[in-house]
Amino acid sequence: MEVHHHSHGAGGGWKQHTREILMLLAAVALGFLAENVREHFVERHRERDYLRKIAQDLRDDIENMDKSAPLEQARIAAGSRLLELYNSGEYKRRTAEFYLQGRIFMVRSSFVHTNAGFLQVIHSGGMRLITDPRILDAIQKYESAVEKHRGTQDFNDIQMTDVRRFGTEVFDVRVISTMLVPDRKPLDLSTYYRTPEGNPALLTDDEKIINRMMVGVFSAVNIESIRQSRLKDLRESATALIAMIESRR
Repeated sequence: MEVHHHSHGAGGGWKQHTREILMLLAAVALGFLAENVREHFVERHRERDYLRKIAQDLRDDIENMDKSAPLEQARIAAGSRLLELYNSGEYKRRTAEFYLQGRIFMVRSSFVHTNAGFLQVIHSGGMRLITDPRILDAIQKYESAVEKHRGTQDFNDIQMTDVRRFGTEVFDVRVISTMLVPDRKPLDLSTYYRTPEGNPALLTDDEKIINRMMVGVFSAVNIESIRQSRLKDLRESATALIAMIESRR
């Protein structure tokens, strides 16, 4: 009669099964670790890309501020000179200068925030990828400062609308049309307009109408000064934020 002997070594026994289970668990753990490392790498790459775009927006903002600064300073100077001429009564006999300063002051100037990078980060949920709390806080404060400046700028535009409206009752367009310089330089108001010849008459000598225009000039000059102060602070914030971002590279 045959006797069947069962091999106790079949399948390697419980020790081999334990090793295989441990190796499988190690492989799974390493897979998870590799995936986490990959996700971390991808997120850090996306963070650097988002910060690079924000930094470019900030550089564009600084460039826009620097380009418009001479124009805005010329407008404030023109508004201040208008007030001097009016308060002293000299505008009545120095109408040519009154025309010139009035025309310069009525040029519209504004700062337009570049926000393509900011919007992409916000709409894609990229803010959660920014790990440095200092940078995150600085970005939020910068955007808040931009909104505050925009409010001041909008208020200034309202004041300037009144100045221009009353200006149409004071300044003769036939005189203004002779003042524009054909070969003027961009953003340089000193080259935009020439002083009209002689002392051309104003459209009205009604003190009430002229006073209404000058009340608007007075308000607009003060608001513009506040706006310039906020733009200066905004530029400093942009410069500091760029330095923070670049330190992360």
